[in-house]
Amino acid sequence: MRVGDSGKARTYMEAARKAGTRNFVALTAYASLESDPAKAIEILKEALTIDSKYAEAHWVFGEKLTDPARRLAEWKQAVNLAPRNNEWWAKYAQLCVDQKQYAEAGRAWVAAAQAAPNVQLREQYLSARGLIEQQRLDAEDAERRRDAAAKAAEINRLKNEARKDLADLEARTNTRPLSAKEAANTVEWFDDSNAPKIKGNLMRVDCAGKQLRLGVRSDDGKNVTLLVHDTQQFEIKSGETLSCGAQKARHVTVAYKAGSKADAAKGIAGDAISMDFAQ
Repeated sequence: MRVGDSGKARTYMEAARKAGTRNFVALTAYASLESDPAKAIEILKEALTIDSKYAEAHWVFGEKLTDPARRLAEWKQAVNLAPRNNEWWAKYAQLCVDQKQYAEAGRAWVAAAQAAPNVQLREQYLSARGLIEQQRLDAEDAERRRDAAAKAAEINRLKNEARKDLADLEARTNTRPLSAKEAANTVEWFDDSNAPKIKGNLMRVDCAGKQLRLGVRSDDGKNVTLLVHDTQQFEIKSGETLSCGAQKARHVTVAYKAGSKADAAKGIAGDAISMDFAQ
C-alpha cells in the first residue's frame, strides 16, 4: 500500500481478512484505497468493530458515504477523537455550513483555530468563523424567499383551479336545459329604462305578506292599481320606505310591466318594477 501497488496490497489484505486480522490500522488504510464505496464501508465496519475509537476509520468512513447527514455524524466522531487535527476540523466545519448547522460550524472553526499549527491558518479559520452569522442570515432569507414563492405558487394554483371550476360550471349550466322546478323559480329581470311609466299621486298601499297593491291617481285623473309581487324585487329609487294603508298624497313615477288581459279585467294595470318619489 505504501508504494502504491494496489494489486499486491489487495491480495495480501484479502488474505489477512480471511485469516481474521485484528489490524484495524491496515484495514482502514486498505479501505481508503478501495474505489468501491460499498466494499470500503464493509472493511471499515470491520476496523471499527475491532476499535470503535479509531479516529481515522471514522473519517474515512465519512468520506465513503454519500449521505451528508451520515457523513456529518462520522466526521463529528473523528474530530472529537482527534481534536488536534486542524484539517479535519476545517473540513468538518465547512460541511456543517453546507448543511446549515451554523452553531456547530462556529464551534468547529474555533476548534480548527485552536489546533492550527501557525498564525496564518489560525487567522484564516477565525475569519471563517466570523462569516457564520451572515451565512446564517443569508440562508434564512433565502429560505423565506423560497417559502413565499411556494405559497404564491400554491395560491395561484388554487385560483386557477377555482377559475376553471367556475368556467366548467358556467359551461354546464349554459348548455343544460332548466328543470321544471328551476324554471318555476327563475326570477325575471326587467330594465325599467324603456318600461311604461305612470306619473301621479300615491294614494294607498295595501300589504299582503311580500306582496303590495299600489293605488295611484295619475296626472290625467285616472285611478290605477299596480301589483308588487315581491318587495325584494321592487326598487324605490329615492331610498324611501312605504307604509301600509292610506298615504299622504305624494307625487311618484312608477315603472311597470303591463299586465295580462286577466289582470286588466281585475282592474290591475300591471306589475310595478320601480318607484321614484318626486324630489
